[in-house]
Amino acid sequence: MSEQITDLGNGLGYIYVTETNGTSVVKTFNNDKTGVRDVKSYGISGAATALNRKAWATITVDTVTGAGQINSIITASGINVIDPATPITYTGATTTSALASLVSAAINSYIDLSAPSEECTAIADSGVVYVYLNEGAGSTLNNTSLTVTDTGNMTNTVTPFEGGSDNTKLYDEAYGYRFFLNADYDASGCSGLGTAPDGSVTGAWEITSYIIPRYLNSAKQVSDTTISSGVIYVERESSDILIYVETESFAATDDLDSIRAEGYAEGDKITIVGNNSGRVTTVKDGIGNISLESGDFDTDGFSRALVLELKDSTWYEVSRSNEAIGSMADYRTAGYGFFGVDTYNSVAVATTGTISFTGGADKKWQKLTGTSTLVANTFYQLAAPGAVDGDEFWLEYDASVTVGAFSLSIFGITLTTEQALTGGLIFRGKFMDGAWRTYVMPNMNTGATYPFQINSGDVAAGAITPAKVGGGMEVDLITSQISWDTNRLGDHKVVIPFDCTVNQIDVYADDLIEATDDADVNFKNNAGLSMGTLTLTGGDTIGAGYSDTPSTNNTFTAGQVLTMTTTKSTAGGNAKVSLKVTKT
Repeated sequence: MSEQITDLGNGLGYIYVTETNGTSVVKTFNNDKTGVRDVKSYGISGAATALNRKAWATITVDTVTGAGQINSIITASGINVIDPATPITYTGATTTSALASLVSAAINSYIDLSAPSEECTAIADSGVVYVYLNEGAGSTLNNTSLTVTDTGNMTNTVTPFEGGSDNTKLYDEAYGYRFFLNADYDASGCSGLGTAPDGSVTGAWEITSYIIPRYLNSAKQVSDTTISSGVIYVERESSDILIYVETESFAATDDLDSIRAEGYAEGDKITIVGNNSGRVTTVKDGIGNISLESGDFDTDGFSRALVLELKDSTWYEVSRSNEAIGSMADYRTAGYGFFGVDTYNSVAVATTGTISFTGGADKKWQKLTGTSTLVANTFYQLAAPGAVDGDEFWLEYDASVTVGAFSLSIFGITLTTEQALTGGLIFRGKFMDGAWRTYVMPNMNTGATYPFQINSGDVAAGAITPAKVGGGMEVDLITSQISWDTNRLGDHKVVIPFDCTVNQIDVYADDLIEATDDADVNFKNNAGLSMGTLTLTGGDTIGAGYSDTPSTNNTFTAGQVLTMTTTKSTAGGNAKVSLKVTKT
């Protein structure tokens, strides 16, 4: 169609006005400028007053004369709008208004999944039940009635569904028109290559969406209405309505629970404003068919308004306006931990007492400064009464306190003597799930009077491992004396004091090695497995050295024994052993 619309008014062929069936031609116009102007007048007269509008009907409970039950409420297409397994029961004492409310509740609680387009919602207003079809039903059930089946102890009057409109059509389905263009198209749709017939849409393209306008420039509908038993209704004349609402009997206060929706289209908007600032209407959330994002809404002067949009027979809040920004107390009453503008307070650190911080009352950021010596236990604490989820306090401890025999506690965390004296800490407390959650972090700001420094109390026992210190501190040296002298040959043992790996073995003679034969030393782990043997040559003098870098059987845990076994056929000689180890 995007290609053919450029042919509108080009002087070729015809423009056709048809009935809504799209085939019966009402009027044929030449496809020129005059014809286009004339066709537009038909577009205006054929436009729908509302699209995607829900069909609605009523059930009026006239009398209740005794006990009984309503077994079914069925549409013309045979769909039950209440649960057939749960009849609506009533007694002779049930009022017509009460029974209407029971019917409304039964309709709203039941969905027949086999016919989603005929899903219904309802509102009870006194003894009348207003029933709304899903907008997907369009106009299909217009002029048809619901059938109420009961045991005979109540009477009712029904009105047929009306007002339903299709959600895809711009034209009025009963009285509107559709529009087509044939600019002498041939079979392939090329203009000027064929001949448009007069009075037939054969070969034409539909251009209805280009002829019928959607109106947005009409004057806004403004209506006054008065609440009746918690319900209001304003007849729909446009898709956007301003409603000035008055309390019932001009009472000082009144509640608005439901807004009837018959005649309204899906997506319609209404704006609720109080008719008088001295008579306050409270629009209630969730009592009837009104769903509000921010809880109940109170009217006041004309600057206070609530905007609602219709979806599935329920009016949903789109926005609300107030003549002033909500107060901090309003937010806190609603359960939000709100402080207003973030605030700051700096004060000298105390020497005694309990200092409490209350959400919404005390400054959000607290800073302790200066020096003090405690004369009693001192507590900075977060107050639980009145706290709401989201409350938050920060405390910057930029101070130095000598605690002596007393203690300093901040947000439930007791400082060590060193921490209290050196400062440099930031505490945070946040109220979540009904309790204060607190933690502490270092203040790395070097511009602080007392920036963070590590104290011994900040380091857990065993927390510093060899991997976290300089490489030179990881390496250590173990030395031992060995001998090949008479009565000293054999196992020389060394207890290893820490977990480590032996990476290098050095052996240096420290007197003459007897010259007849060589001297051996075998190095073994705790299990007696060899990690290597070094041999000193017979006749070596002092200072002769030999080295090895073992790669197997060379790991030890603290307390294990390293064995050095010396062997020589002819005794004589001594040496110094150096074991280079890496702590693990």
